Amino acid sequence: MIGLIRKIIPKQIIPPFMILLAVIPALTIYEGVAANLPELPHFEAPDWFIPVGFVCIVLIFMLALAMKDKRDVEK
Repeated sequence: MIGLIRKIIPKQIIPPFMILLAVIPALTIYEGVAANLPELPHFEAPDWFIPVGFVCIVLIFMLALAMKDKRDVEK
């Protein structure tokens, strides 16, 4: 699976793509924080943000593994 990701996504594009994938989990966390702090603007995340956030975290992990060089894995 990691080899497939290396062939599909160029190594230079992986870090910005990981940042984009981190937006949904961050918004899910922000909803809970904003509910407890009245100074922050109110944000209500849709119900589908929680399962999609877990999928995004798994994709970020897989992309991080794909960024490793083969030399790093052999050590």
